[in-house]
Amino acid sequence: MRDQGEPRKAGDILRGFLRKNPALRGPTHRKIAQAFSEALGEILPEKEGGHCFLLSFGKGVVTVGVDSAVLRHELQCFHADPFLEAMKKRVPEANLRKVRFVIAPKEEGMED
Repeated sequence: MRDQGEPRKAGDILRGFLRKNPALRGPTHRKIAQAFSEALGEILPEKEGGHCFLLSFGKGVVTVGVDSAVLRHELQCFHADPFLEAMKKRVPEANLRKVRFVIAPKEEGMED
């Protein structure tokens, strides 16, 4: 079992989740997933980034799961616009218009 205090890069955390999530298998979704990881790394330190994960993408809305209510509030209030702009810059063809941060527990295997 992995030591919970050991830091990990957001990209490493997402890699296992993306392999297991069928909703993120198309080319645009793969680009969204990569952009998510990069944009998240721009706005949050790795420690906080490990509490966030891509839940879904559809109709121009990226939904980000956050396992902490305090962090979700911080992201929504202070980082939503910069995060969305960073995503739009990386994946302009996705026509992103909104990012939502929702409280969601991390499932087992999301950190593989």
